[in-house]
Amino acid sequence: MLCFSQFPVLLKTNGFGTFTLYAMSMVNSAVSAFMYTGVGRSIKQNRGKSALFKGLSLRAFAFSLLAFSTVSEGESFIFLAAVSYFLAGYTWSFISISTTSLISQNAPPKKRGALIGTYNPISSLGAIAGNFLSGVITSTLGSR
Repeated sequence: MLCFSQFPVLLKTNGFGTFTLYAMSMVNSAVSAFMYTGVGRSIKQNRGKSALFKGLSLRAFAFSLLAFSTVSEGESFIFLAAVSYFLAGYTWSFISISTTSLISQNAPPKKRGALIGTYNPISSLGAIAGNFLSGVITSTLGSR
């Protein structure tokens, strides 16, 4: 969430409006939704560790691209930002499905529900903290 809540600000700062953000958000969500079935099949065959590693590795690369885009302008900026946002959507299905799958596979049967129930609010708190931190960073350093 550290990047997502400030993405609209970054686009606006670089001269792009709501249509660009809307189009990128639609592609991000669509690619994520499209990947769920394939990722689910992959996890069923290979368990979840490789999917989680792939998702986290590609996401780290995506956010590195986004960081690099901040020193770019015009077409270079929008290309890097778009690829980064696409990859963020692409990787989300890997991360979300594999995480709950790994918890379920590794938890004792009687504790599965409780552990998944514990994971969800911790994940939500991470999203809240990321949004808060991104606001502090942007307020302190600026959006560019």
